[in-house]
Amino acid sequence: MKLKVANITATLFAGALLTASASYASLVGAGDFTLTGGAVGTNNGGVIFALPPTLQEGSILGNGTGAFSGLMMGQIQTINSLLPPTISPPTANEPNWIQLSDGINIDLVGSNALPLPGIGLCSAIVTPVNGQTCVATATSPVFFTQGPGGVTATLITNGEAHFVGDSDLTPIRGVFSSSLLPSGGNPLATLTDVAAFFTTNSHLPPQMYTATFETTSAVPEPAAAGFMGAGILGLGLLKLLRKRQALS
Repeated sequence: MKLKVANITATLFAGALLTASASYASLVGAGDFTLTGGAVGTNNGGVIFALPPTLQEGSILGNGTGAFSGLMMGQIQTINSLLPPTISPPTANEPNWIQLSDGINIDLVGSNALPLPGIGLCSAIVTPVNGQTCVATATSPVFFTQGPGGVTATLITNGEAHFVGDSDLTPIRGVFSSSLLPSGGNPLATLTDVAAFFTTNSHLPPQMYTATFETTSAVPEPAAAGFMGAGILGLGLLKLLRKRQALS
């Protein structure tokens, strides 16, 4: 009788393992994808659009990998504009910020912390040197870097990927990058060019961007982890009991 009860107990533990595993399997796995489109930088955020300029859209550049392998070159995706209060680090927050055609959404949960450590205002730069960085305003999460071929704008975002309607979240990091192009008579080739244009217009002209998103390690919920551990123990116990039954 004791052997039978122990056998049933071990079976229940194994069932707990299967249940926890099924729950954990709904997490978005490893993978990455790249979006491209256009953006207009303002003094308090940015408007994102695809080309042709349809508001709040971007297109897939290349093909997605891993969990995002269903995303193909040229597919149009929904990506909401980054405007206050959405993009007011460190409280950047927008559920379903990016809505992908493969059934995965990305919540925005943060971006570069403000003020950006060690990065001053572009307006304070007199003679830019390669590798130097700055921001247009003290409240901007976008930073500019001087390179030999011009200026690059960068925004780093933190998010959580999940399947539509699912509460299991996988951390995902996004890096927006734009090599600034001339606009009219404004070259935007140096950090001082950027500062001058921004001071006059309070925004930057439309620019193309690429944004690469990649999931980082996902940690199971504590309860799920406990069930998984108990289930593994139960499977071991079940195997031991069956071995004893075979010998008796």
